[in-house]
Amino acid sequence: MKSFRIYSLLLLALMAIAACSNDDDPVQPAPASVEGTWEGKYGNGTKVPDWFMGFEIDPNGVIHELSEDGKKIGKGVWTISGDQFMSTYHNDIPYNSNYSLKATFIKSQGTLKGTWGFGNKDTDGGTFELVRKEVTNKR
Repeated sequence: MKSFRIYSLLLLALMAIAACSNDDDPVQPAPASVEGTWEGKYGNGTKVPDWFMGFEIDPNGVIHELSEDGKKIGKGVWTISGDQFMSTYHNDIPYNSNYSLKATFIKSQGTLKGTWGFGNKDTDGGTFELVRKEVTNKR
């Protein structure tokens, strides 16, 4: 009778272990890089961002400014160090001007929040916030 109890307890323990399998839905990891398509809003000066802003950030350090309909209207370069994103680009349409961006890449939210400026200055234009629309899996 004593051995029956021991075997029963062992059987219950094995069933409990088997019930804790790894077949649960996997948790999606936070984005590891800034590569992809981003859309959001920018504001002039101290105004709340309310104008469309979009970019396609390529893995080779190239960035394309996008219009609201997804057309490429500018091109430049980008870098990231830790969570600090930096970019300079030339807008072809409609302004034919150079701009700079400085942002914090908030991986857990999939956002870029920062400031933009004219030429090589990244703070004299206003603020912006972008959200990743898709992730490119290029490596």
